[in-house]
Amino acid sequence: MGRKILLVVDMQNDFCHPNGSLYVKGAEKVIEKINKEIRSNKYDQIWATQDWHPNNHISFAENHKGKKPFDTITLKNQETNKEYEQVLWEIHCVPFLKAGCEFAKWDEPEGDSLMKVNSIDDRRFDLIFRKGTNPNIDSYSAFYDNEGNPTGLGDMLQPTDNVYVCGVAGDYCCKFSAIDCAKMDIAWKGTTDFKKCNVFFMDDLTAYVDPFNKEKVHQELKDAGVKIIEVNNERN
Repeated sequence: MGRKILLVVDMQNDFCHPNGSLYVKGAEKVIEKINKEIRSNKYDQIWATQDWHPNNHISFAENHKGKKPFDTITLKNQETNKEYEQVLWEIHCVPFLKAGCEFAKWDEPEGDSLMKVNSIDDRRFDLIFRKGTNPNIDSYSAFYDNEGNPTGLGDMLQPTDNVYVCGVAGDYCCKFSAIDCAKMDIAWKGTTDFKKCNVFFMDDLTAYVDPFNKEKVHQELKDAGVKIIEVNNERN
């Protein structure tokens, strides 16, 4: 049947906290849902990704004169010279710059004295993979950067794996990670018997930058062979 792998994508303070520099609306609401999966003992492996950018990263609007977040620029692939569009973002997930790059964790007042803890259970992660470290190339996907170069995480996959993707954002890093994973041809070491993983997109365990993109995202996932599931419906 193969391994069951939970891939938790970019559940970091800058994306999940309402005051995060690139807050994804509703991201804080999926923290406990993801924690239930992490603690469910259903998975053989739990992997997590983190955006991990230098402060001169090419995707930061501040590094392009006259540009603002959500503008786009045209870049050229360093290998193929093919042009592609890059969305520009607020500065986010820079190591040692506040705590934005760390896994989601903060407290909130609840009632008169109790504190509500918003914390992704990172103690149970078997593997933590950091992406977007190259200042000249962004990397939405956990498996390939935005110019199509493998990140190395795919080398950890086995051809019978079942990969369950959750986190943020549904219309960016989760989507591209799921699609790239589904497209990969994987063989056991020393063989040429290539197979593809089974990939599941956990829709109710994701949050979207633009919720109006959901229908389009779902079609792209289906076209790539990704199965879209809702965990709460599976339990009912």
